[in-house]
Amino acid sequence: ARPRQHEQRRHQPLGALGVDHQINEQAMKISTALRIILGCVVLFAHSAFAQDSDRQDWLRNPAMGNYKAYAEFKMTHYGKAREVWETLAEVGNGDALFNLGIMAEDGLGEARDLTKAEALYTSAANSHNFKAQYRLGLLYSTGGLLKKDVQKARVFLTLASQHGDKDARAMLLQLTDATQTPT
Repeated sequence: ARPRQHEQRRHQPLGALGVDHQINEQAMKISTALRIILGCVVLFAHSAFAQDSDRQDWLRNPAMGNYKAYAEFKMTHYGKAREVWETLAEVGNGDALFNLGIMAEDGLGEARDLTKAEALYTSAANSHNFKAQYRLGLLYSTGGLLKKDVQKARVFLTLASQHGDKDARAMLLQLTDATQTPT
């Protein structure tokens, strides 16, 4: 007597019926979905932690503080951004000093103050912040917002180019070419 059709299937490997493939495909979909959900939870938790952070958190983790301040800045909450960046600036954080310089230069959440901006950019540049070095080099080379000073422009552009800033290197070459007299 021949076994019935369903009995034959019961004794065949699962893969032969395609069930294995279906189970693996479903497991992969569930696994991918769980990874996405977990990633979102971690991202949300990190951003929520950054939003609920305080002075001690910013000093312990300056990257988180800069992240929070930048988010506040983008939402035009300049007072909140300034609070974080001033905290980080107290310990010489170059990014915070540079960003405070931008706020002073552009008058964001405060009166425009180019003297303050210059001092903040200089402090940031002395903290090895290449963006501040480039910004000072640009401002001194053009003479628009700050008094034109080619010597200072060269100093700051050289520092920025030593940190790998290609724009600073190009501007430095232009500045050098413009100040050389034809023979």
